[in-house]
Amino acid sequence: MAQIFHFWWSQPSGSSTIIGGYIVALWLTLIALVLIFTGNHFDVAVRDLVMAIAALSLVKLSE
Repeated sequence: MAQIFHFWWSQPSGSSTIIGGYIVALWLTLIALVLIFTGNHFDVAVRDLVMAIAALSLVKLSE
């Protein structure tokens, strides 16, 4: 999804990277919440939350 967003909206400035990072972090967080509330695959939910935190960290580095 992140690659599609990047190719779809590529601008010379870093705004597409920042917006894309927030979208990917939100997407991963929502997937993790669904997995937690259904009671299945807690390991995958934790992995997705860690990747969401990493996406937010990269957004902060690119600002």
